[in-house]
Amino acid sequence: MKLNKALLNIILATRYRKQFEISHSMLVKTNNENAPYDWFQKTWDYFESIDDGLFEEAGIKKNLATLSIVLNCNLPEGIEDVEYSELHNYEVLYFFKEDEENEFRTI
Repeated sequence: MKLNKALLNIILATRYRKQFEISHSMLVKTNNENAPYDWFQKTWDYFESIDDGLFEEAGIKKNLATLSIVLNCNLPEGIEDVEYSELHNYEVLYFFKEDEENEFRTI
């Protein structure tokens, strides 16, 4: 799938949220190792809270399969420095583990 502004921002924001939730869980567990904290659920809750219009603009669905791709897809190096008007020249790639040829595929 070709990148666009909405797709890139959903990917980056969700990944940053995941990093925050993992870091926060470490803080929570500093004083109490048994404290319950589900960083994945918190990341999903954030992903699910993103406006539906952004998903439509991005051309993706709001579901767990898409969240998995968003968290694990490969973005081109330096993509955060690319002008929004040039994003259509780039694709989002993910590794499809069940693919016998181990190829990267686009969303």
